[in-house]
Amino acid sequence: MFLRHALAVLAALAFAACTHTGVATDVPDLKDMRLAVAGGKVGAPVEVRYAIQGAVVPGLSTPIALAVVPRAPGRLRVEFPATGNVTVLADEAPLVVEKAAAATVYRYALHATAQRRDAAPLKVIVTMEFGDARYFSVFSIPLGSATE
Repeated sequence: MFLRHALAVLAALAFAACTHTGVATDVPDLKDMRLAVAGGKVGAPVEVRYAIQGAVVPGLSTPIALAVVPRAPGRLRVEFPATGNVTVLADEAPLVVEKAAAATVYRYALHATAQRRDAAPLKVIVTMEFGDARYFSVFSIPLGSATE
């Protein structure tokens, strides 16, 4: 019983102290990352940046570094919806931060596999909650034309 409680506390502390999760090893500087485009009307007050860390080859996994920067404090949730053209492998999805701080960089790493050269973009859904209000945005990361 004590060991299980101790492991739970250690896991909670590690999660609280860590702002980088996932599978990629290179953590690019925020200024070197591209800004993901949000579709639709104004939604969650966040900035999403990404760095594709290799060539995008159909059928092969490509590491992607992701940075989510809230502009206001609140509950943050980041999801990667499944599509037929892009497969996403992430160690921990969805990413949830119960008390995200404004201007804090929350990093996430994943691997995406485009099934075709002209694959649809990788979608990232970001939800922010403040009290009773909930806002969301859908961001796009282009994979079909990436050659980084």
